[in-house]
Formats: sequence, structure tokens, C-alpha cells
Amino acid sequence: MSDQGKRPYLVAYDIADPKRLCLVHKILTRYAVPVQYSVFIGTFTPTNLEALKKELVQVIENDEDDIRMYPISRNADPITIGRHFLPEDVLLFIQNKRADITPLVRGGVHGHDLCDKKKK
Repeated sequence: MSDQGKRPYLVAYDIADPKRLCLVHKILTRYAVPVQYSVFIGTFTPTNLEALKKELVQVIENDEDDIRMYPISRNADPITIGRHFLPEDVLLFIQNKRADITPLVRGGVHGHDLCDKKKK
């Protein structure tokens, strides 16, 4: 697939209900990589972004939940203080001024503790 039309986005959310929170987190892990508890980063085509939005709209409550998707410049040079910008199992490739966020391994280590606990 060509990289034409791909653009990096930062996705942040605040979900009021724990069940919806886990559903939103699960959906986002299929599209992007968690960098903080309620913050993901991913590279999207317009089609992928629309598909993600459609899935999220079906899960959230508009009057209680908040999801924001911020486009990031392909030339962005993030400033971080403290721990790394991306988890250790994620690589950020910059080629020809295009950013591509690639997970090496997708695991639950960067997820919500609430969502990662197995029900007994």
C-alpha cells in the first residue's frame, strides 16, 4: 500500500463509563499505539480515520464522553520530559519527511489497568 494520504494523528480520550472506556481502548489498539493511558498515536489514511470514527461513534455517549483526534505534522519533532515519547516496543520511522508509527509488538502493557484485569 502506498503511503500517499497517510497522516499521523494523536488521539486522546476521556470516557466516563469503565465499560465504554475498555471498548474505546480496545478499538484504538487495532488502529494505533498507546503512548499514555488515554493517548494514542497512529498513522491513518482518510479511509482508516473514517472507519475508526464510525466505530467509536457507535460506542460512546456524546453527552458524557470526549474523544479528540489531532493531526500531527509529518515534520513534527516532539518535546518530551520524563519517559520516552513512544513505548520501547514502538518505532517511529521518518523518511522523506513522512512519519510512520510502527508497533513491533502490541501488548497490554501500555493499556488501562482497568481493562487489562481478567474477570474471575
